[in-house]
Amino acid sequence: MTTMTTTMTTTTSTPLHEFGTSSVHTSIYRNGAEYTWVRSPGAAYPVPLPALSADLRALLGSVHPALRLPDVDGSMYYSADGTLPAASWLAFDEDLVRPMLQDALRQAGAALAALHALPPPGEVRRRHPGPARLASWLRGRCESPASVRLREHALARLGRSRWERLQAICADLGAAPAGSLLHGAASMALIVPVKGGGGNLLAGEDLSRGPWWLDVGWLVAELVELHQAVLAGIAPALEFSYRGLAGALLEGYGRVPDVETLGALAVLRVLTHARDYAAYIGWDDQLHLYVEIVAGLFDQRLGAEAARTIVGRPALESDG
Repeated sequence: MTTMTTTMTTTTSTPLHEFGTSSVHTSIYRNGAEYTWVRSPGAAYPVPLPALSADLRALLGSVHPALRLPDVDGSMYYSADGTLPAASWLAFDEDLVRPMLQDALRQAGAALAALHALPPPGEVRRRHPGPARLASWLRGRCESPASVRLREHALARLGRSRWERLQAICADLGAAPAGSLLHGAASMALIVPVKGGGGNLLAGEDLSRGPWWLDVGWLVAELVELHQAVLAGIAPALEFSYRGLAGALLEGYGRVPDVETLGALAVLRVLTHARDYAAYIGWDDQLHLYVEIVAGLFDQRLGAEAARTIVGRPALESDG
């Protein structure tokens, strides 16, 4: 891993790429043969900066070579082997980037499996933040006028019965067995593909505890969401073989959550994305379409049909 002194010197140069929200801003710098990803918390960063103890770093440092932990000094500094997150590569020519993305997802799946094999250490006490963040919003905690507007629209469109079902699912997830150490925010934004093969998974900001299927399922649910966004006309430029990406991820992981679980997580993931967008970026009329996706998923056996389209019938053992 690159040292803090080395990573911090890269901030004097011009970043290769920058993107972000009011929650976190990411700048990517060349650092010799590697790249330094600097994730700087914004005003809406939802939790304190991670404080990884020496014992926890020692535990995680040898879990899997794809897993990258941050140095922390006001921002999070990661050493990585690539220049863009997997989410950004989706807009490139699929024939050119598909092998690279599939390999990166396969590595991320293997890294998650290695992480989940560890019992959560005592210092990691929080539950997976995704469903918890959504549950808070469902109860009425809104961080911006756009968030209030989205909640009012979503409640009116989905109705009280569906709203209560969403709250019940979040509650069930919060009470699920907490036997595994979780990444807590596995996403296409934190997977770093490498042109020569392989990939990195940036980790450490949202370490939590819970069942293995919630962590890997949250990432599969993002792939379901992306596919649904393409179908809805929200993101036509992101048309991709998401089934192939999910297959690579689950091949690397070695287990497959059941489709009913994945469907429910997809419903939550779409609405959480809409909630986060409203809170950290602001209002966009396309948020109406995200609510329509949620309503549609409810009508597809609570997302199970959409999840089955992405995961298919893999040869790996399905295990809920």
